[in-house]
Amino acid sequence: MKPEQAVRECISSMERGRFSSRQMRAVTQCVRVDVTPFEVFLGSHNDFIKSGAIKIIGEKGTKENLSALITLAAKETDRRMLMQIIDVFIKRSDDVGELVNLLESDDQMVFENAIDMFRRVGRADCLFGLVFSRDRELVERIKRYINEHRETPGS
Repeated sequence: MKPEQAVRECISSMERGRFSSRQMRAVTQCVRVDVTPFEVFLGSHNDFIKSGAIKIIGEKGTKENLSALITLAAKETDRRMLMQIIDVFIKRSDDVGELVNLLESDDQMVFENAIDMFRRVGRADCLFGLVFSRDRELVERIKRYINEHRETPGS
């Protein structure tokens, strides 16, 4: 299936609320595909459609497309969607620095997952702002992560 046709069919199904994982795979299996039309579905009230848009944009999007995910992460309140966005950036570690604002989350689980994400992708440098926290345990933990990152060959 041609990329344009896969996108057209998937978009049409999402608009009708009858989106399937088969249609998503048809888009994500394309070598080159413009996923910009999926950005509108990041605001969907249907979690399955929103999740599909995140996955498609995360796998096939350009840096410009990923900025839509960053915008969504800044205002998203659903923990599952935030975790999915974090997973996208774990797989695309070159772009992970864009998610530093998740370190300001009041949701402890999102906050901890963001710290873990930066650590796992070798970007402990993104955690530097937390060194100024009033939480002494957190500060010591972050310092340890940053030192581990410095001692890792190739960083």
